[in-house]
Amino acid sequence: MLIKEDISELETSVELGCQFFVKALVPDTSCIFVDIGLNFRLEMPLAEAEAFLEDKEKHLCNGLELKSKQVAKVKADIHEALHLIDLMTSLQSDPHDFFFRRCVELSMPLGVTRCVSSWCCC
Repeated sequence: MLIKEDISELETSVELGCQFFVKALVPDTSCIFVDIGLNFRLEMPLAEAEAFLEDKEKHLCNGLELKSKQVAKVKADIHEALHLIDLMTSLQSDPHDFFFRRCVELSMPLGVTRCVSSWCCC
């Protein structure tokens, strides 16, 4: 907005904390302070600040994409662990029922109506 409309003076509101705002007058908008991280601010000309912020946005988006992939992998690992726990509890409660259900799971997609496994009695 400052670059496109060539604004040289700006009146705005600044938050002091706890949702308490005061009016502020910026007499010269040719340079602004940019938060560069770790609570450090650097005074930059508008064009330089715009380029810096575009690079920072790309960096943050790449970090977000990496974190999203990590979250998806953890979710898949949790889903697999829950499935394995379910199988283990089924085996402990009734081994015959567990093997019968497992045979049905493996056989049904193939169209087999009866298990032909040597270790199963279904």
